[in-house]
Order: sequence, then C-alpha cells, then structure tokens
Amino acid sequence: MSSSISDAAGRPGAPVARAAALALVERFDPDFAVVARRAYAAAEERELTGREAALIGMVVHGNISYYDRVQMEGCMRAALEAGADVLELAKVIELTAVMGYHGVAVTVPITLEALQAQGRLPGPGAAPRDTLRNISRSMVAEWAGAAGQMADFARVSPELADLMSDWTRVAWNNDILDRKVKELIYLAFDATPTHIFLPGVAGHVHRCLDAGATAREIMQVLEISVTSAMDVVGRSLHLLAEVTAGSRNPPRS
Repeated sequence: MSSSISDAAGRPGAPVARAAALALVERFDPDFAVVARRAYAAAEERELTGREAALIGMVVHGNISYYDRVQMEGCMRAALEAGADVLELAKVIELTAVMGYHGVAVTVPITLEALQAQGRLPGPGAAPRDTLRNISRSMVAEWAGAAGQMADFARVSPELADLMSDWTRVAWNNDILDRKVKELIYLAFDATPTHIFLPGVAGHVHRCLDAGATAREIMQVLEISVTSAMDVVGRSLHLLAEVTAGSRNPPRS
C-alpha cells in the first residue's frame, strides 16, 4: 500500500488511519492489537506484485457490500504508484459491480423451484432464441455452470437474463487486465467477509490456478480480504472511545 500519510487536502490516508486504529486497539486490548498487526502484516506479504495487491485491495474495500473510502483511495494511489493506469483501475471497479449478479445466481434456483411447484414455470420454448444465444456467447467460457441456470431463468424473465449476460460479458471480456488478475479479483470479492459466495470461491480458485496464480498468491488474496474486518474494528473502537469518553470506564491512555 502507499506510504503517503495524507492526500492533497490533508485528509488522513490509509496507512496513518490504520496506525491510529491500531493505537486505539492497543489501548482497549493489547492482545487483540497483536492479532490485528499480524493480519495487516500478512496482507502486506509480497507474493503478489505491488500493483496486483493494490488492485485486490480496491476490490476488498470498494465493493457493493462494503465501502471504505480511506482504504479505497489508498489502494488506488498505491496501484498508480506501482504502475497501474487509470483504465485498469476503472476496470477493477466495473468488475466489482458483477457482485450484483450473485443475488440473481443465489435466488434464481429458489425462484424456479417455487414456480415449478406451483405449476407456473413457463416451458423451455418461452425463452427467446436471441436471449439464449446471448447467454451462450457471454457465459459458457467462464461461467459454464451458470449458463444453464440463466437459460432456465430466461423462460421467466428474458430481459433480466439478457442484462446479466451483458453485464458479465462487458466487465470481463477485455484485454485491459490479464486473466490471472481478473480471476484473483473475482476470488477477492467472492471471499470478502461481507460478501461470501462459496460457489464463486470454489470456481475461481480453480480458474486462478489455471491462469497461472500460485497457491501463495491465492492465500494473499484471502489475507487482504481479512483486513476489512480489522478496519471495522478500528472504526468501531474509535466510536466506543467517543461514547465512553465521559464515563467512569474510558479506554486506557
């Protein structure tokens, strides 16, 4: 991550924010502070390149189920300092939006089962041919397991099936980021504590390895994802310190 401690406006950057949070954790619970430092240290291991680690950090701290502006900005600056360009950062942001597909992926089977049980599921012929072709073109290569599911859902809502297919295709099919980085990005948001999507974790671990990632690189992605939990602890303890400032049991100074 970036070594800078503030931005041009003088706001605290990611490293100084974490340092302050760790100091506060130390006041409340020195033993937990040791654990927090170990978590941050593990995430800083350089199995991934500095650019890759910063891009993964963007995913962990800037996704739709968890957003930390300070850490997100720190990761952006670190990625740029490590040689990433603005198009790469923009593509990372687009890829994290595909997390929205997971709500469909999880609920579609349940919806189809309920419709089937009620005798309300349209027949296979209800799915428009253009939609089926779009699903096949967009999803078979990287999400083979989801293609059949989306084809079934197209019998009920071809508009949504088309949207999800286009959404994933536009975000994924490009040469701005190499395949290994894209697979690591998808693994990162599937494994982030606020967005656990186990089918995605299993599939993307295999595809990360197929794309040339090492086991240690995959583990560093998971280690980076843990830091979001530690960041929340720091912010919550800061609030606790404010709440208890006038009480008889303030944190130790």
